[in-house]
Amino acid sequence: MNKSRATFVAKWSCRGEQKAVAYPTIGPDGFRYPQPLTQLDLSLGYQVSRRVLLSLNVRNATNVVHLENARGSQTPRYAKEFYHGVFNRIITVGVKGSF
Repeated sequence: MNKSRATFVAKWSCRGEQKAVAYPTIGPDGFRYPQPLTQLDLSLGYQVSRRVLLSLNVRNATNVVHLENARGSQTPRYAKEFYHGVFNRIITVGVKGSF
């Protein structure tokens, strides 16, 4: 069996809006809601020799911003955005050896 020297994986993660923890400071029915999110993670591996593997991983390759709202029945429209998280891309490079 002939094994490929290179591997490539693209992983899409999709999440819809979720009702999270109670947030009573904005009203008795206040909750936090993480907003819908679609994120792409990439992984590349290259077998240099029988014992050495190079790897590259990129998390959040599309640089998606994480948003979260906090709202209740008394929350005005302009005050609903609660959290704006910018995590940027996380790039990891590695060398794996077996001896």
